[in-house]
Amino acid sequence: MDSLEVAPNRHSLSRRSVGFWLAGVSFPGIDLQAQPGIVQMVYAEEFSPYSYRQNGQLKGILVDIVEEVLVRRLRLSVEHSGYPWTRAQILVQRGEADAFVTVATEERRAYTVPSSEWVTQGRLALFARRNHPKLAQFRGIKGVQDLKGVRIGTYYGNSWAKSKLGAMDMQFAKDRDGALRMLVADRFDLMVDASNPTQYALKALGLEQVVTQLPVTLDTSETYLCVGKHSFLVDYLPRIDRVLRKMKLDKSLELLSTPPL
Repeated sequence: MDSLEVAPNRHSLSRRSVGFWLAGVSFPGIDLQAQPGIVQMVYAEEFSPYSYRQNGQLKGILVDIVEEVLVRRLRLSVEHSGYPWTRAQILVQRGEADAFVTVATEERRAYTVPSSEWVTQGRLALFARRNHPKLAQFRGIKGVQDLKGVRIGTYYGNSWAKSKLGAMDMQFAKDRDGALRMLVADRFDLMVDASNPTQYALKALGLEQVVTQLPVTLDTSETYLCVGKHSFLVDYLPRIDRVLRKMKLDKSLELLSTPPL
């Protein structure tokens, strides 16, 4: 298993305990000495379960993964900050923050250097009201080509929807929760978004019995650590990629990517 010890059974590990087990693992070729500078990571502040505020602190899957990669394994100092997603991206673009984790679109590549290894994987799905009169018809949707004439909704910051569906009848909410409320209020027919965080939001809002996910997968997507071209963290990307590869082998990335029940 590369240069790592054999990992414990993933079912015997909790999200909290994985960091303590990994802290004692040696990673040849990776500098574990303390490094100068503080990495300023920015996230969407309302993107559960990936990044969100809880009791004044930023929590979530992306925060846990970045902590594991940069802090525990590379011994860097990191500050995590949450903002409205558009503002978070602007901060990196202006050089006021170092990096974020998201889909590495061409627009973002203009001012960031993404990791070669992905951080999370997901799929783009469609959501509809269970009582929509055309629900049976919607269940037969096979792809983007079947969305013509259908009112589509999502939230500002959903770059996939903007790039792939921009020519369609689109409505945008401030955030995911707002988009789900608009869907329930019949402001549009279908909502397009990533499957896992939307399912999480439905549970949090108590809308599991009101909104359903359609069987179609519109697209699959991976997120990457996108580092601002101005940042000293660019020099660490080869080491970050090695760590991510090791985490895929030892299954710790899979464990950290599983939303809590």
